[in-house]
Amino acid sequence: MPSTPVVTSSRRRFQILAGLAAVLIIPALAASPASASTSAATSAARTTGWLRLAHLSPDTGAVDVWLSPFGGASPGAATLPDVTYGNVSAYRSVAPGRYTVAMRPAGSPASTPAMLTQTVQVVAGKAYSVLAVGPTGGLALQVVPDDLTAPGAALSRVRLIQASTSTGAVEVRAVSGPVLVQDAAYGLVSSYSEVPQGRWTLQVAGSNAGSSPTTTQVDLRAGSVTTLLVLNSATSGGVVLKSITDASAAAVLPTGGVETGEGGTAGSDGSDGLASVRALVSVLLGLLVAGSVLARRRRLAPVPSRA
Repeated sequence: MPSTPVVTSSRRRFQILAGLAAVLIIPALAASPASASTSAATSAARTTGWLRLAHLSPDTGAVDVWLSPFGGASPGAATLPDVTYGNVSAYRSVAPGRYTVAMRPAGSPASTPAMLTQTVQVVAGKAYSVLAVGPTGGLALQVVPDDLTAPGAALSRVRLIQASTSTGAVEVRAVSGPVLVQDAAYGLVSSYSEVPQGRWTLQVAGSNAGSSPTTTQVDLRAGSVTTLLVLNSATSGGVVLKSITDASAAAVLPTGGVETGEGGTAGSDGSDGLASVRALVSVLLGLLVAGSVLARRRRLAPVPSRA
C-alpha cells in the first residue's frame, strides 16, 4: 500500500498554537503601557485639577502655604512649606472645587493669622499658578491659568512673568531675533507664544539707568510648555532669567517645579512593561514558527506502509 503523509496531528498542533497566540498576544498588546498610560491620563484629566504657588515678592521672606477646601477646616500642616522668593512649587493634584489658599511666615503654626488668603476655583483638567506678588506691605495673591496643552509639531509654548523690582520695566529679546516682551512692568504675566524648538539665547534689559543687560541660554524642547521668570539677582543687583518646565513632551500632565525635566521614577513611561509585552510576543511567535516547521517536516516524512 502506498505511504501517506500524516498531517492531521501536525495541523492540529499548529492550530492550537495559533489560537493560543491570538488569545495571549492581542489582549497583551491592547493592555500595553502606552494605551494604559493614555487612558490613565485621560481619566485623571477628567477628575483632577492642578495648583502650584510661585513666590514672587522680593522683600517677603519664606512662607508656608495652606490649601484647604473652601469653608472647611485648615489642615494640620502646611501644604507647601518654606517657599522662598523666586521659587515655584511643584503642581499638586486636587479634586475640582473651590479652595482657600492661605500664606503664613515659614514655620508658623496653623493658628497664626494668615498674611493673606485667596479663594481658587479649580476646574477638572485645568492647571493654575497662584502668584504671591507685591511688597510685603501690599502682598497679594494672583491666580493665573496655565495652558499645558501640547503645542504644534516641532514647537514649544512659552510665556514670561516679570517678577523683578530692581531694574524697572524690562525688555526680553532673542539675540539676533525677535522681541518677546517689551516695557514689561513688575507683575506682568505675558500671553503664551509658540516658538520653534531649540536653544535660544535671550537678553533681558531693564529700563533703569545704569542697569546692564543679562544674557541667558534657554532650551525649549519640542512639545514642552515653559514659563520664564525675570527675578532680582541675589548677587549682582541686576536680574536673572529662570526657566521652569511646566509640561514636557513626555507627559500630558504637569511635570512640576523649577527647572525640572519629565520627573517621576525610572520606568514610569511604561518602557519596562512594554519590553515585557514584546518579549511575550517574541516567545509566542517563536512557538508558531517552530510549530510550522515541525508540521512541514512531518508532512514530508513518510510512514511505513502496513502489510
